Amino acid sequence: MKINTKKVVVGMPPEIYAALEKLAGKKRHTVPSYIRWLIWKHIDETDMQISLFSKGEE
Repeated sequence: MKINTKKVVVGMPPEIYAALEKLAGKKRHTVPSYIRWLIWKHIDETDMQISLFSKGEE
């Protein structure tokens, strides 16, 4: 199954990246996967209704 995705590029100071690396390491994630997890967590906490699949696709 193919899921349509978009890419985002984020620039940040090295100090913030280093802090994210430490936090990601605690959860055994890479920085990109940790950032994805943070975004999904935020979406979940704000009760946004997001559908990953179009009608008819499963």
